[in-house]
Amino acid sequence: MLVGPYPPPWGGIAVHLRALHRLAEDAGIDAEILDIGEGHASRTGEDGVTGAGSHASFAAGLSRAALRGDSLHVHIPGNNLKSWLVALAGSRARLHGGGALLTVHSGVAPAFLDSSSFARRIARSAATGFRRILCTNSDITGVLRSCGVPGARLEVVSPFLGQPLSTRGEGNHRTRFSPLLSCALSPGPQYGEGVLLQALAILSKRLPRVGCLAFGPSTAEATFLARVRAHGVDRQVVPLGELEHDACLDAISKSDAFLRPTLADGDSLSVREAIAMGRRVVASDAAPRPAGTVLFRRGDPASLASAIEEALARPAPGPAQGSGASAARILDAWSQLGIVSKGGLR
Repeated sequence: MLVGPYPPPWGGIAVHLRALHRLAEDAGIDAEILDIGEGHASRTGEDGVTGAGSHASFAAGLSRAALRGDSLHVHIPGNNLKSWLVALAGSRARLHGGGALLTVHSGVAPAFLDSSSFARRIARSAATGFRRILCTNSDITGVLRSCGVPGARLEVVSPFLGQPLSTRGEGNHRTRFSPLLSCALSPGPQYGEGVLLQALAILSKRLPRVGCLAFGPSTAEATFLARVRAHGVDRQVVPLGELEHDACLDAISKSDAFLRPTLADGDSLSVREAIAMGRRVVASDAAPRPAGTVLFRRGDPASLASAIEEALARPAPGPAQGSGASAARILDAWSQLGIVSKGGLR
């Protein structure tokens, strides 16, 4: 059983969980999803996706999986107490079922755990029930080691599985803007919305035709549009709202550069997708980034503006072929739980 948020909505963890679902299917593994995301209430069990429902229903779902002897792979951001309580519930259910894996995704998780001794105790207790804990960057493994989790059970694994990426070709934004940028934004200051808008204000004075396709749930809000106007970049920003994953890839593919202005990060799936599609990528130095990324100082709009100009001066890198290393490592982790093809991960 895969436990975590499942799209829609189309956040990074949800997109990763869908990719794992497809990975399991391709490997001949029977995989069931227990959706704990924002859309869980609408799940009907179709396509193997069941909503977690209430706390009692979530516990019952884990119990049923344990009684069947299923293995669990639990996915959490790790940047709030609720996510660690989900992990704790999964680790306890596993005592009566098969083995269990945990993946911790959020780059804000280290700061959260450093800020709360109670959360550290919960995280340490939850970790005892998982054979291996996969983390999206080394900062997360470091904070979990400091919580008392043995380093031998911690591993850094990128959430990008290297699947083929579909794009839809060019659109009319290409004729309106030059250069055309793209950026994924979500609610919360850690996504760097303010840094992006200030950088666009700087760039618009040097590149009058610059534009940016901004997508994500926060970009559909009236308050976002008000902040765009307040920064004087309403002619530069095209708010697309929340998009399905293929439409996100389409927006990235149309752009000359993809931007990741985050103040904290795990291992950004969208960054790796942009690189796989041959887009220039400009990202903050808030986390380790793949080769080819142009870095800027996190929280610094002037640094972001300069990094964008630097990236645009370079030739477009061309599509990169994903190595599939993360997919192979996850399949290996599943196999160590005794999961085999034709039924096993449910």
